[in-house]
Amino acid sequence: MAGLDPVRMNVMDAIKRLEKEYSGLASSKFNAAVSTALNKVAAQAKTAAASKISKAYKIKSGDAKKTLSLGNSTGKTLRATLSSSNKRIPALAFMSGSWSAGKGKGVYVNIKGQRKRIADTFITTMNNGHKGIFVRTQKGGAYAGGDLRRRHQRIEPWRKHDLAIGEVLSISMARAAVNPVVIQAMADKTREKFGDLLLHELQRKSGQIAGART
Repeated sequence: MAGLDPVRMNVMDAIKRLEKEYSGLASSKFNAAVSTALNKVAAQAKTAAASKISKAYKIKSGDAKKTLSLGNSTGKTLRATLSSSNKRIPALAFMSGSWSAGKGKGVYVNIKGQRKRIADTFITTMNNGHKGIFVRTQKGGAYAGGDLRRRHQRIEPWRKHDLAIGEVLSISMARAAVNPVVIQAMADKTREKFGDLLLHELQRKSGQIAGART
């Protein structure tokens, strides 16, 4: 995970067990089977992580999944990775229960099952089609807290223009992804599926599955 200590899922027990059973298989084919199994289980772990993030933080599973990236294993590396950016997600991703509190009163969002009002914000769609929760900020850019200004405080009378609009952002998905519940879901999926996936790939490589390509 970017900016955070990596979490490793060890699958060596399954590999060693099946390595003995398929000792007659060429090492290149064995490694190719391991690599394919790693990529498949990483993809399943990604789905499991997105589902848990969705439930924990009350955001759409698809929004969570978009922030997770797979790094595929090869026959040489024998390592698949699942990573997430430290980039913070827009507050509007918490769509479940997001609504305006009324003109000038801010926006309510539903974060981890709790309704919270973000004062002095508003929901709008920008010219590029991006919809979000925005606020006028003292410095411009993304709102990080502590620099909200009421309209009569923020207008610069000598320039006759308002302050810049910044989007309200929430947690980074890297932080959400290392939630213990999410880590456990990925570990459970890896432990549950990897052995069967590797066995299937080895059966294909050894010709035990009729019509399988090697």
